[in-house]
Amino acid sequence: MVLLPPGAREPKTLTGSGRELWRALDRPMTAAQLAAELALVFDTDPARVAADIAPVLEELTSMGALEATPSP
Repeated sequence: MVLLPPGAREPKTLTGSGRELWRALDRPMTAAQLAAELALVFDTDPARVAADIAPVLEELTSMGALEATPSP
């Protein structure tokens, strides 16, 4: 999967589980909810998934490909 965030000069490629992560982001959710959903998909521990996806979410947010909003 290739993303070209607004204003980016280079595309960002999501491979492997990154594609599932991106698909799961089709609706708003917290990082914990995302980790729980992906843990079900990959049959693994949500805490491990949360640790693995945190840097990816941070990078996607900093690139402008993802928008984080504060919880109500």
